[in-house]
Amino acid sequence: MKTIRQQGNILQSVRYPSNKVFSTVLVISIGIVNLFVFLPYLRGELLIGWDTPIYMYSVFYVEKYGVAATFTTGVIDKPLFALILCGFSKLSGSSEQLLKVTPMIFASLYIASIFLLSREGSHDSSLAALTALLSSCAFATLRLANEVQPHFLALSFMMISMFFHLKYVNSGNKRYAIFSMIATLFMFGIHPLAYGMYIVILVISFLMARVKRSQRCKREMIGTIACIIPLAGVMLFLLFTSLTPVVILAESLLHPRVISLGTSHRKLVTDLTLCIPLLIFSAVGVAVLLRSKRDTFRRMLLAWTLSFSLALLLCTLLGTTFANRFVVTLPLPILVAYGYRGWPKKAHLKYFILIAILVMNFSIATRYQLDVKPWIDKELRDELVWVRENLGDKIIVPVCPFGAAANGYWVSGIVGDYIYYGEVLPLLARKPESYYGYPGLDTNLYWKRLQDDGVLKNLAEYKIVLVGGVYLLGVVDEQIAERVENHDIYIVNQSIVSNESKIDYYYQIWRKFKDTKIAIIGEDRATTKKILYELWISPVPAWLVIPQNIEDLGTARLPVFNNSNKYDLLILTDWNANQDKKEAEKLLRYFTEGCAIVATSQSVYELYNGSPQIVEEIFGIEKAYPSSVDDSNITYCCQHYVTSYISIPLESTGAECGVPVSNLTNAKGIATVASSDELYLLVINQRNETRAAHFGLRLSEMNENDVVIFKRLLLWALHLEDCLK
Repeated sequence: MKTIRQQGNILQSVRYPSNKVFSTVLVISIGIVNLFVFLPYLRGELLIGWDTPIYMYSVFYVEKYGVAATFTTGVIDKPLFALILCGFSKLSGSSEQLLKVTPMIFASLYIASIFLLSREGSHDSSLAALTALLSSCAFATLRLANEVQPHFLALSFMMISMFFHLKYVNSGNKRYAIFSMIATLFMFGIHPLAYGMYIVILVISFLMARVKRSQRCKREMIGTIACIIPLAGVMLFLLFTSLTPVVILAESLLHPRVISLGTSHRKLVTDLTLCIPLLIFSAVGVAVLLRSKRDTFRRMLLAWTLSFSLALLLCTLLGTTFANRFVVTLPLPILVAYGYRGWPKKAHLKYFILIAILVMNFSIATRYQLDVKPWIDKELRDELVWVRENLGDKIIVPVCPFGAAANGYWVSGIVGDYIYYGEVLPLLARKPESYYGYPGLDTNLYWKRLQDDGVLKNLAEYKIVLVGGVYLLGVVDEQIAERVENHDIYIVNQSIVSNESKIDYYYQIWRKFKDTKIAIIGEDRATTKKILYELWISPVPAWLVIPQNIEDLGTARLPVFNNSNKYDLLILTDWNANQDKKEAEKLLRYFTEGCAIVATSQSVYELYNGSPQIVEEIFGIEKAYPSSVDDSNITYCCQHYVTSYISIPLESTGAECGVPVSNLTNAKGIATVASSDELYLLVINQRNETRAAHFGLRLSEMNENDVVIFKRLLLWALHLEDCLK
């Protein structure tokens, strides 16, 4: 009989248990998990998940470049997963619609695989049914379905491989070892890191065996070797085709994507908190496993828990971006099921604990899925679809600043090739910038792709498209790009893209603009920096990395001038110089050395009380007055570069107080106090090639029009009028 069973149809091993109750629980569990997975799409149509657009691009890449390129070029880091998605897309017709369905398919496979594994390992259908039910409403399951579909699918194949591995160890039927090896091969192609962790689990499990000469242990060793064979086969294949994927994988392991330790810990704490209902009783399950007889499955569970916990600890200490994934891939539902079966003994208490765990799980899962938000808004998604449908294949979409890194992924997912992280002028000039500071983003990879594919050599054949929400235009960009009617989309003028002399002209303007070194001193520094960041747009957000060209000197005293602190522009933003002549003398030294000076609010009045002669030397005025409510209304009365975009005269209000000046010697008055033609609130002065200006309003009180004029004033002071015409 035993021989007949072994030679029977192997598919019998994956049938549901004969007891209809357990089959019903499995079906209900699959239904529950699918309901939770689809819940976000009942509220909106936009796709969720940070990596989701990467999966969309994988489908695009397979369809455009073929299967061979997908596996050998290294552009797609999970080629088999891309191939699986591409196969599904043939049925759905749209990768966007497909990626709403695949999480439910993978979730169903996950629940079925964890049920089969638990049933085979424990020989207990009730434990397997409980495991499936706990998994269906677990935060970890939904987190995997929403965010990391390849890892989710690989985890399912890992449990399927474990299932067949256990069947082989228990029965000795070699066909099970072959099926385990095939499942492992799929896992390796879908997610190499998950495959590596699985091999670690098998090895540790074997080493934990007490009697290694038994037939079962020998079969366990053979099964482990069988699971390593796919790695050898893939390496042999790549040896004769292309080692690029191996090199890229090795680099990603040796140099993992790292964020700050604080961010890594916050993400980890969040996931641990949401897993608390299962974590508490999984500890009980571990205790039960340690006390009981350690058969193959129990050893595998302990090895799984131990290896993933150590990996979690190591990745957390390194601050890697994927540290928290080891929380959601722990076998918590299985451990909880073991804990529930082994403790406590009182039936009523056990039922109460089970109901409490399920209620907490359901509550957390519901809240988590309802709070999930897409990483792209509908307006941007529609704009990208318009780009894809109307601008052809040969386009490049720059992404800058990098705060829109997620939107950059959506560009790839919706539009396809090519994206470029950085500003437009370096791209046109073929002179890559060294951008740094944004976690997990290597901008050189995208530049290298443009080089390797010959795009940079034939740049004139491509349209460079600047999409609002993905790219924030700078002052120079506005001169070289034309807006598409009825869209927040700009296309770089093709006559510039194809003309090297024009590219060089605008690049030199941009280079001078970007290399400007600015220092700020005074009380109103926060507002000043906000305005500067709007003008000098930093590719890496200022909250991550402080721009190197902008220096904050505080509120008190100027540093003594030397070559190490030589600035192009010094902004005195409501600076209280304490009527100190020495501070005025230091400021004069900066001015005589070629540093432009722009003063706002009471800065000039404080300097005037310290040294009227120096104020006259720098600003070209003989008299400054204290702040006054009566002098807050301003009238722009003189045509100049800073007022060239408005009609003169123009009255402006909004500031609480103004600091006027009079008796201009060398200065030119641009704006007066509204009630007087002799009191000026905006004056400019130039001695030799160095420029200075006084703007008598406080920056934090300026209205929108005043701020625009202040920005133009900064460009004028720096001789950068060509940046903004």
